[in-house]
Amino acid sequence: MSSFNKIKSIISMDELKNVKINENKDYIILFFYWNSCGACHRAIPIVSELFEGLSQKNNCVIVKVHIEDIKDNDLKKMSNNGVPAFKLLKKINNEYKVDPLNDDLKFTTIGLSMVDHLDKEIKQNVLSTKNTLLYWINISGKKSTEGFKIDSTQDDGSGYTFMKKYNGKSFNKIINDNIKY
Repeated sequence: MSSFNKIKSIISMDELKNVKINENKDYIILFFYWNSCGACHRAIPIVSELFEGLSQKNNCVIVKVHIEDIKDNDLKKMSNNGVPAFKLLKKINNEYKVDPLNDDLKFTTIGLSMVDHLDKEIKQNVLSTKNTLLYWINISGKKSTEGFKIDSTQDDGSGYTFMKKYNGKSFNKIINDNIKY
């Protein structure tokens, strides 16, 4: 639990402008939790482990949000689906906004999933909570002004190799068309 205490906490979206919180990163992963939530307590070791593993090469930081402490409506809107919850924010014109990746159903963003699994309701494979966060951290470490492309000739087999712009398709479309879990 000690590494969890090292993770910076926010109560409003305005606080994300604070360099001590965002560390000048282009991506922020928000972890919404509630002290009385059993699933949140099960997610805390995962979040803490990944927080400890983040290095300078990653362009990402994890920030925690205790839902009872939230002071503004914009942050409340992000957590209205329950806890634990995760949102990936991207810095756009000095503001952090929800990244479209966050809405892809192949990522676990609400609740806690210990393993990758087939969601029978949506008929899709879904990454575990840990693999979702690792995936986002991996993306944050890749910089490209041209967008992303999966290059099958240089894919290391993980399905996460991203390169140049891919025929103008959205990033989510590329993922949906190419990644097999």
